[in-house]
Amino acid sequence: GGYGTRLKNRLPLVPKVLAPIKNKPFIYYLISWLKLANALFDEVLLATGHLGELIEEYVCNNALNLTVVKEDRPEGTFSALLKLIHRVNNNHVLVINGDTLFQVNFPDMFDSYIKHDSTLLSLVKVDNRGHSFGYSVNSNARAQFVERPSKYVSLGAFFTSIQTLKNYYNRHSNDLSGLMLDKDFLAYESPIAYLLEPKYFIDIGTPDTYDQAQSLIPKLFHSL
Repeated sequence: GGYGTRLKNRLPLVPKVLAPIKNKPFIYYLISWLKLANALFDEVLLATGHLGELIEEYVCNNALNLTVVKEDRPEGTFSALLKLIHRVNNNHVLVINGDTLFQVNFPDMFDSYIKHDSTLLSLVKVDNRGHSFGYSVNSNARAQFVERPSKYVSLGAFFTSIQTLKNYYNRHSNDLSGLMLDKDFLAYESPIAYLLEPKYFIDIGTPDTYDQAQSLIPKLFHSL
């Protein structure tokens, strides 16, 4: 859904999900992390855009049990997600950014999602307000997107339903270009906040955090 612009100078010809961490691409750790977090799934769909052909090649060459769906041109992270919804055979979906790892037990998170019968977004409280946007949480435990440094940031995963995605699509079908998951879809939904205090939260989205991940990610999986 995007161009990975923050890492573009560091990795100009590599999509973020294939960013090398020591001698392995990030997607290797991402799939291992899903298993570590007890994610129970019927299928894994991967939405690609910029440099997506490299991801398809990697998935094919390594016989990964993933379905890759490539956008013809990047039109925003929500628009990328829309490409997948007609391929899903379950009404409930877990959407992840594909550039973060954090401590979570997905079955517990799913139970909370079912209990609230509403889109549910994983958040973490941050002391460093260096993020350009984030979330506040109201008295009803609803997360509200704000375009300024905030008390909470997304961990990069949320549960929602296919019907919820379709409803949003129907409201905005006249102009879907550029729609983003955070500032458009999640801002509209005001999801239930699933607050976590993870022992680890690793984000490879910026040059600084990518450099930190070079030691943090191998150390995490070596210790398990």
